[in-house]
Amino acid sequence: MRNLDELWRKRSTYNRQEVQKYMRFVFTGHMALVIVFLLGAGIFQYSHFLDTYHGDDAIPATLITALVVALFMTLSRPTTLIKKPDEVYLLPLETKLMTYFKHVLISTYTSQVVVSGLLFIIMWPMLRQVALLPISTIVIGLASVFVLKWLNVQQEFTYRWVMIGRRLWLNRFIRYVLNGGILYTLLEQMWLVAIILIIIFVFILCIIKSN
Repeated sequence: MRNLDELWRKRSTYNRQEVQKYMRFVFTGHMALVIVFLLGAGIFQYSHFLDTYHGDDAIPATLITALVVALFMTLSRPTTLIKKPDEVYLLPLETKLMTYFKHVLISTYTSQVVVSGLLFIIMWPMLRQVALLPISTIVIGLASVFVLKWLNVQQEFTYRWVMIGRRLWLNRFIRYVLNGGILYTLLEQMWLVAIILIIIFVFILCIIKSN
C-alpha cells in the first residue's frame, strides 16, 4: 500500500465507521431521551432570555459570541489518523507525505468547521434581538468563521509540524486572541481594526510556513 491516497481512504473509512458506531450508541435508548429533554429545556431558556433582554445594551452579545466561537475556531487539532508503526513505514515516502496531509487538512476542516459554524448560528438570534445587529453584519461574521477556521487549521498543523508541538499553548493563545478580536471587530463594524488583525494572523502563518 504505497499509494498515500489509498492509505488515507482506508484510514478515513475505518475511522468514519468507528464514529458511526459510537454515535449509534449515544443516540439510542435513554441517552437519546436525556439529550432531547436537555435540548428542549435549553431552547426554552434561550427563548426566554431573548425576550427578557431584547435590545439590552448591558448584555455584551457581540463579545460573548466572539469569545465562545473563537475558542472552537482556535482548537484545530489535525486528524492525521497516523499510527505509531507509520513512523517506520512512511519514512521512505517522506517526500510525498504532503499528498496525504492535504487530505488531513481538508478532513480536519470539514469536520470541525461545522461545530464553529453551528455555534455562531446558535448565537445569531442573540446578535439579532439583543445586540440588534443588521443581518448583513451577522452574515459577514458567519462568513469570517468559515475563513478563519481554515486559517486556524493550517496554522495549527504547520506549527505542530515545524515546532514538533512545542509551546503549542502559546500559539493557541495568540490565535484565540486574534480570532476573538477579528470576530468582535467585524460584528462591531470596526472594519479597519478587523483588517489589521487579519493581516497579523496571515503574517504569523506565513512566518511559520517559511520555517
